[in-house]
Amino acid sequence: MTPVRKRLRVALPWTAVAPAGEDSGPERLPAAEWLLARAQRGSTDRPWREWLLADPPGDAGLLERFPAGPCLVAAWTKEAPAGRWAGAAPVHLLTALDHLRLAAPVPLPLEPAESAIVVADLNAQLAHRGFVLEEVAGRGWLCRCPDDLDCQAVEPALAIGGNLRELMPTGRDAARVRAWVNEAQMLLHEHPVNLRRGELGLPAVNSVWLWGFGSAGVVQRLSEGVLLTDDDWLTGLARLLGTDPGTPDGLAAALVGDSPTIRLGLAHAAPQGGASALAALERQVFAPVRAALASGALHEASFLLGTATFELTARARWQFWRRSRPLGEVLR
Repeated sequence: MTPVRKRLRVALPWTAVAPAGEDSGPERLPAAEWLLARAQRGSTDRPWREWLLADPPGDAGLLERFPAGPCLVAAWTKEAPAGRWAGAAPVHLLTALDHLRLAAPVPLPLEPAESAIVVADLNAQLAHRGFVLEEVAGRGWLCRCPDDLDCQAVEPALAIGGNLRELMPTGRDAARVRAWVNEAQMLLHEHPVNLRRGELGLPAVNSVWLWGFGSAGVVQRLSEGVLLTDDDWLTGLARLLGTDPGTPDGLAAALVGDSPTIRLGLAHAAPQGGASALAALERQVFAPVRAALASGALHEASFLLGTATFELTARARWQFWRRSRPLGEVLR
């Protein structure tokens, strides 16, 4: 029997290229350094989820046919979404000299009671416009949209710090979305929840960010392979396509399994952040991948760190002349 040629694709979109003079922290990351030193470096302007799903070549329009809104419904409720949906994030907008900016974190953390009150009040006042917020306990907000809505919007995680004038929704019905958001902002101004948050020194929830508008496309199966992710959009997509996604801690088992293709998408850094998050990646991702490549169990590996790509094969284990360098130095 011909052995399976196993391929791995790992997306780490939150891993930004380090500025000059910075490294990964006081500790070295030998597995990561070994891998990246032996890889062929490139870059991509593809959104990270699209890059992750693109190899082996598949349906380039998959994420367009399965936008974030209905996928979040599937991820959070484990139910097939009927109708048109969007993600909805409570956010805090900062006032700059002549414009507004989206502040981190997104979504803005709210106490359960605060969240319930805000959702109920917005729906009571604005449901006539055809947008209805739904809260999924412990997960977040969704928005049921008019069935004929045609609108596109930037994912809020990609808009943090950006000028809102340059991030307005687009599409045929963008004006309807902007009108709802504007009315929501007026209702949230001096809302009792925000007055209380102000007394506590907490940022106000002064807007709602709607994004990922759409309905689920025609159901089909995801390309062959294993998908491991902490991302709700990808989790919902997999469920809608009849695949049970795994969690990132399943990588070591997948590397010795039978699947020829493994995709790992980590949308979020470890809670501690910084050097500790990179140390966690060293243990959970880089070390097992290095071991699999060195043993020949893994034939190809691709990494996306921020927008930088790194491609290598099992032949990397013979490239003794490649010098390992601190991760921060490699990513400059």
